[in-house]
Amino acid sequence: MQHRYSRRRVLQALGLGVAAIGALDFAWEEREQAVAQSAVSIQSIKHILISCQENHSFDNYFGTCNTVLDAHLGIPAGWSQPNGKGGVVQPYHLTEFQTPDTDHSWKGIHREWNGGKMDGFYTADGIHAMGYYTQQDLPFYYQMASQYTLCGNYFCSVLGPSDPNHMYRVSGTSGGYTNNSVPFGTLTYPMILDLLDEHGITFKNYIISSLSPNDPGSASPLTWWARWANDSRLKQTETDYHNDLQKGTLPQVCFFNNPTNNEHPGVYNVQTGQNSQQSIIQALMNSTAWASSVFILTYDEAGGFFDHVAPPVFDAYGAGIRVPTLVISPFAKPNHIEGTLYEHSSMLKFIEKVFNLPTLTSVNHQFDTATPNLGGNNEAAQSSQHGPPAPPRDGRSDIGDMTECLNIQGLGNSVRVPLNSYQSFQVTTPGFTDRFLRYSSSLGYTEVVNGGSSTLLKQDATFKIVPGLADASCYSFESRNYPGQYLRHSNYRIRKDPNDGSMLFKQDATFCAQPGLSGTGVSFRSYNYPDRYIRHMNMEVWISSDGGPNAWDNPNSYVQDVSWSIVAPWKP
Repeated sequence: MQHRYSRRRVLQALGLGVAAIGALDFAWEEREQAVAQSAVSIQSIKHILISCQENHSFDNYFGTCNTVLDAHLGIPAGWSQPNGKGGVVQPYHLTEFQTPDTDHSWKGIHREWNGGKMDGFYTADGIHAMGYYTQQDLPFYYQMASQYTLCGNYFCSVLGPSDPNHMYRVSGTSGGYTNNSVPFGTLTYPMILDLLDEHGITFKNYIISSLSPNDPGSASPLTWWARWANDSRLKQTETDYHNDLQKGTLPQVCFFNNPTNNEHPGVYNVQTGQNSQQSIIQALMNSTAWASSVFILTYDEAGGFFDHVAPPVFDAYGAGIRVPTLVISPFAKPNHIEGTLYEHSSMLKFIEKVFNLPTLTSVNHQFDTATPNLGGNNEAAQSSQHGPPAPPRDGRSDIGDMTECLNIQGLGNSVRVPLNSYQSFQVTTPGFTDRFLRYSSSLGYTEVVNGGSSTLLKQDATFKIVPGLADASCYSFESRNYPGQYLRHSNYRIRKDPNDGSMLFKQDATFCAQPGLSGTGVSFRSYNYPDRYIRHMNMEVWISSDGGPNAWDNPNSYVQDVSWSIVAPWKP
């Protein structure tokens, strides 16, 4: 059971004095006032700060969080792992804050993953892989989750160790690397700093450590690229960070490198790492930059710790195991568990969207068809000279860009429709305006409906518009004649299904209203596939992207087909 804690009690548990508690209380009160205001535009974001800690899975940190369990994203009741002897082993509460390191190599993680069965954690890594922490152990992180947004469906990029995952988070690909053997200052393919520099976006990397910036142990993964290996902007200290906050000179994009307080098992204490993150977050909150900042705290990979959610398969390299990720900002949705699918490239997509940059997918084609296998560094190549392709993932439409975590204009409902009322949805495409959205045998169609239509057809073409099941700032559509059943997408097709209570269903059944893309009516954007809208085509109804890879993505009449008129219900 998770206990509820007041904000002040949590801060006292962290050992903070009255002055420090007051400072954080003030920052939170300002943030709560900002959230209470109407959403602001994405242009209000002036600073993106990214801190990457190491080697913890989502279930290891947040699997017992009450709100996570309510969202069906935490450790399921009775969940266990085979012990290899005919029995099972269940997760247990860790009492050590510095645990032994577990195997998180390419081979080790693949043994845990076991083709998506997620049943090899104990047999591959033993009892320490089965441990988890609670709110009492990580009070500041849990407080951040209760005040801001926790990503419940964020995966690292590679089913492997740290280095390739770091490469994905700054370039969208590891170029085929699957192990920790990336030579300093040798990479030459495009990465995020190239985009930032080319478009005049300021950036720095701050080293949160007592190590000298010139100590090899403090080198950021950003310095693995030859162009940036000796750039002074990547060798800023924690003192430089505080000075930039005080002087109002914080760059537009900030990275944090935490070589000595990064929570890596076998080396560092998780509470010490938590305190280090609290220090830099609190400093941001107490600065003038806070009002225009988004701070993202994530983890490079899961470190061999268990997680019960099978990652999506994007390609031969991943995605990897689910990891904790917090979005902390005045713009963040409060006390929110975000279920959109993310991986490390989502942070790149966020930077690109905020600062209107091209994708790395569009500028890096070196790995579109194959990857090199240099000295056996590409274990996906299986001893061949070349490995499977690994183009940057920031161009993928099935990965969110993290704006879903924020209350900003154009990302939730930007138009309002009648809530908690029965309505019908009329086609606006010229020549088909006598058709309405309905379902038949649970599948979505459009059909001609008029006063002479049967009662059943009129019922099937009537829906109750209710607050979104995954996000109350959007909408869900409940069946008129099957209460408790909702329109949702599954394999892109719109259908009617009963709510099974899962987060996936809630996301699939949530749509955000936008002004009609044709200039008429309303378009409904998929909550978890934000580039796709409800569209009719050849009478069938899908979620569709303009010019995408599927037949139902045909660009012909796209903007008309995704625009609907909300009209009086055929069956009130």
